[in-house]
Amino acid sequence: MPKISSKLSTTLSMLLCGALAAVIAVICFRMPEWLGWLLFVFGKPSEVFVPTLCTVYFTALIAYGAIALLFVLLCRIRRGEVFTSGNVSCLRALSWLCLCAAACYAALSVWFIAVAPIIAFACAFMGAILRVVKNAFEKAVELKAENDLTV
Repeated sequence: MPKISSKLSTTLSMLLCGALAAVIAVICFRMPEWLGWLLFVFGKPSEVFVPTLCTVYFTALIAYGAIALLFVLLCRIRRGEVFTSGNVSCLRALSWLCLCAAACYAALSVWFIAVAPIIAFACAFMGAILRVVKNAFEKAVELKAENDLTV
């Protein structure tokens, strides 16, 4: 597989984040209609509509926060600022956002036992992965600081 430049790679990542933001906007716009249809198809009570819609909108805000942090991270990486405490903070915040989304969908598992637990697990798993990457970055920042002092 051909290797692309670092600048092109970060540009593609930024475009992907922008596309995901657009998809989230479309989902939010269409969600009331889709949710009404899903509740009808799965025979769920109409009382579930508002809490589910609120959860989806809240997690959309979480996703927009995550996308903003990803843009910050990508801009720093593009400038050559990789192993910095700012990037560690971004990764920490991203992991907490994923875990918060996991908690939201875990709460929805009461009504949507087939789908919500899977989404909750995926969010929690991504949060755990980000915590590990954050820990690795944190250690790299420490090593970089030590190395900068010895040179």
